[in-house]
Amino acid sequence: MADQLQQINCRYSPEEDRLILELSTSGQTAYRLWLTRRFFQLFWQTIQKSIQSKPEVAQHAEPKTQKAVMEFQEKEALETVDFKTEYKGLDLIYPLGETPMLPNTITYVPKGDITSYTFKAQDGKAVTFNLNQQLLYSLSHILMTATEKANWDLELKLTDTNLKPPEVSTQVH
Repeated sequence: MADQLQQINCRYSPEEDRLILELSTSGQTAYRLWLTRRFFQLFWQTIQKSIQSKPEVAQHAEPKTQKAVMEFQEKEALETVDFKTEYKGLDLIYPLGETPMLPNTITYVPKGDITSYTFKAQDGKAVTFNLNQQLLYSLSHILMTATEKANWDLELKLTDTNLKPPEVSTQVH
């Protein structure tokens, strides 16, 4: 995905018992991904590890301090995000098709303020998108809301400092 990420939407599909994550860009391209409960949990771990690997967080050894920094960053990021505007799904181009892709592999690479995520499906389709700190926290908030509506009872915490330190590049199956 070369264009800048413009909108993110995530909703629960009770018929599929999955989340559908929709991403659209400034170039009017869009991607749809199915997230199963198991795959979502792997994705959530990468998000947490990515946030914890940010220099502002990782430089602190004390978990309480790390948590405080993450909470501050989250509050700051979410203050400027527009959660009220509805997702604009009209007039979009779907390079991978309108049917949601079912990824089975996720790779993420933290690069300073940006984290690059690549989702791959068994049929070889793949989508890569980059999230800066604000988008990472925004996506986290959107995902937490969607899993609550799905009643998945995951008890998600964005500021869980009990995770192992992240590696530079991680692939999750």
